[in-house]
Amino acid sequence: MATLIKRCSCEQTVWASCPHSWVVRYRGDGGRAGRQRERRFTDRREARDFLLKVEYDKRAGVFIDPADGRVRFQDYAQLWLDQRVIAERTVEGYESVLRVHINPAFGTKYLGVIRRSDIKNLVATMRRKGLSGSRIAAAHLVIHAVFNEAVRDKLLSESPCVDIELPVVSRRHDFIVPTRDQVEALAADLPGDWAATIWLMHGCGLRIGEALAVSLKCRIAGGQVLRVTEQVSPRARVVALKFRNRGDYRDIPLPRYVSEAIDKHVADHGTGRGVICSRGASSDSLSGAPIRRTSLTPPARSGCRLGSRRIRFVTCSPRPLWPRASLSPRSPDGSAIGAWR
Repeated sequence: MATLIKRCSCEQTVWASCPHSWVVRYRGDGGRAGRQRERRFTDRREARDFLLKVEYDKRAGVFIDPADGRVRFQDYAQLWLDQRVIAERTVEGYESVLRVHINPAFGTKYLGVIRRSDIKNLVATMRRKGLSGSRIAAAHLVIHAVFNEAVRDKLLSESPCVDIELPVVSRRHDFIVPTRDQVEALAADLPGDWAATIWLMHGCGLRIGEALAVSLKCRIAGGQVLRVTEQVSPRARVVALKFRNRGDYRDIPLPRYVSEAIDKHVADHGTGRGVICSRGASSDSLSGAPIRRTSLTPPARSGCRLGSRRIRFVTCSPRPLWPRASLSPRSPDGSAIGAWR
């Protein structure tokens, strides 16, 4: 049972007129074994209403102690993230929006005092800064998930992240398909022992991490099929394929010109740790250490031209810089030969 008292030295008969605060004393979950809590009010009616709500919610089995919401958003968000079973790249994305956008806005606030208006203000601020719809959607996803977790953990009775209007996420429909000469130029602009990744991405539709994990044993069926079984993560570890479990694989038709590029690469640079593009036996790319950007050539940093457009290279440490172009399976002349994913 909750009780309404005053902690002043005044007689109980004059509590109604004395200026001191009213105190509602109650226990959290666990009955008599629960921790005793108190909450102060200047107005007797507010104190009485809170007392009645506590007793009603306890009888209904839906009581949420307001004191449990006194956890800082940034601390609880980090706990939520640490307990997630998700890919490393996804973790990095969530950490980024928390560090750059969410925590500066209300990371130091307690969960229980963050209002829907705070979240709407953050979305509006990100829009004024010219951030993309996908970036804003990523921030909203994290906030929504953190508050939903807090509700499930019974730290809050409801989430403030509801009915938040978000900008439309635009999708680009144009895609530049480079010619054979342009692909060769892209490969030539990377250090020689990375060049094979361009052909693997262009001819087989591999992701960057998948191209880095290709080994000679991936060629099966007489060299006509490439079996992709794993990828190198952004933190330079060999992990399962994206959206797959360890042991799963994907078979892709292997164009002859890609197979020839692999043979030439191995003849020129050898293999390290069994992986084609690992910079030889002394490579640190699979040992957990970041791949160093100092190994990149100036052309790879500045990009190169494909027709009238400049292709920029991806700058995502610890990976080296790779072009966004030519990620779909192509024939040597640049024409599409099927979606083999």
